[in-house]
Amino acid sequence: MGLIRFRLTPLSYFHTPMKGDTLFGQLCWTIRNHLGEKTLSELLAGYTEGKPAFIVSDALPAGFMPRPAAPARVFGFARNDPQNRKQTKRLRWQPVDQLNRPVAQWSQTLTTGEADFSRTQVRTHNSLNRLTLTTGKGAGFSPFDRTETWHRPGETLDVYLWSDGRLNADTLYSLLILIGETGFGKEASTGAGRFNVAPGEHLSFEPTGYRHFLTLGPCAPQGLAWHSAECYYNTFVRFGRHGDQAVHCGKPFKNPVLLADTGALLCPVKPPAKPWLGQGLIGVSPALPETVHQGYSIALGVTL
Repeated sequence: MGLIRFRLTPLSYFHTPMKGDTLFGQLCWTIRNHLGEKTLSELLAGYTEGKPAFIVSDALPAGFMPRPAAPARVFGFARNDPQNRKQTKRLRWQPVDQLNRPVAQWSQTLTTGEADFSRTQVRTHNSLNRLTLTTGKGAGFSPFDRTETWHRPGETLDVYLWSDGRLNADTLYSLLILIGETGFGKEASTGAGRFNVAPGEHLSFEPTGYRHFLTLGPCAPQGLAWHSAECYYNTFVRFGRHGDQAVHCGKPFKNPVLLADTGALLCPVKPPAKPWLGQGLIGVSPALPETVHQGYSIALGVTL
């Protein structure tokens, strides 16, 4: 079926960043709860053999793409300009309508960082004794912090979904509506992570003719064939945990997974036939061995 873009309007703050692999996990739980476990099993068949049924991107500021994790010189910034070095680091987003420009010219169109799209703050909470309705004394006083991300009023986010056709656009739209109503990520039961979603828009993207690709979510490039000297990425470790009903399985925490973060600039030896790169991962859960992790990422071709 191809690539679809859904536009989200946040209705509350978010405790959990809307990364593609996390959103994939909640989408799987929503499929299981509303379409049945059999349907989910059928969709995940072949997932680790390079046959994903669907792939989810990060939620990106509407109309923008992330700046690749490459040296400043790749974008055309002056190499010997230390006065502007800190300022250029803040230029983290490329307008979608400028994506076809050579990356060496992006210094002219990159715009400022996420602070212009959202605001992050740390709020301190404390556990409450439900019998006395107090925080308690001594060991009973146990404050903890929560990071909240707020978006500007009217700010929208773009989520890109690729489907092989086993899930159509209307079904994906309905599933995203359910996630938006119940809340995404941590503290959803207290109102966090709510959003509205507009119907999807089909995009025409042909990956042929490109040598380099920009990833729109975390991916697992390990063991695959790359022109490594032409790849740029930042790594991060996903310390995942189960959600939904699996939090009660006794072992909700997953094994750590090393990923290339969103905004990787990758150069595969064999250009992909479809607009995604990476691989599906298994063996991430001691409690539920059948659990898979999204190590795929939607990838758009760019020209250096």
